[in-house]
Amino acid sequence: WAGRGKGKGLRYDALYGFVTGTMVGGQALPLPFNLFASLGGAAIIIATAVYCARRTGVWINGAGPRRARWVSIGFGTVFILMACLVYAAAGRGMAWLGWPVGLLAGAAGMTAARLWRWVYRSDIADGTDTQPSALGHRPFALVAVFGAAIVGAASGLAWLNHGFENPLFFYGLGAGVGVIVAALVSALVRSLVVRPAR
Repeated sequence: WAGRGKGKGLRYDALYGFVTGTMVGGQALPLPFNLFASLGGAAIIIATAVYCARRTGVWINGAGPRRARWVSIGFGTVFILMACLVYAAAGRGMAWLGWPVGLLAGAAGMTAARLWRWVYRSDIADGTDTQPSALGHRPFALVAVFGAAIVGAASGLAWLNHGFENPLFFYGLGAGVGVIVAALVSALVRSLVVRPAR
């Protein structure tokens, strides 16, 4: 079962790095192009996941294995902070920052994809994920909780700073809602694509 997930190699890492870099760097673009960068990147990642699931019959995601999920959470946090940084910089007339931060995010994405795969295989090899936790049974619940935490943090910061009209509040709100929607779409894709393939 674990062997069927070994097809993800350098091409997958490069694609993942390109998509994450484009999504982060694209936040320097004006509306609606920054939104297109986010939605387009998410669509490519979902399409890649569906392709891999149909080809292998296995849905391997970043939320399931115990230790590997912390790689996903760590990179997800860094990814969102980088996107917020680029968006805030563009709002202050420093849209040029999108290029270097986007390149850095792409390199971080490639590294995170490789690191996650290494930790995942280590989890499978030593049986770490044979007795999954409550979140292991429902891995997308962790992603949804992460999105809810982003919404809560954005709302809390806006409330403390009396800045609900601040564009960064709406950006954080959108990021959190986007993560929750990604969790729901991933769960739907797994139930519609992977289970019938098995």
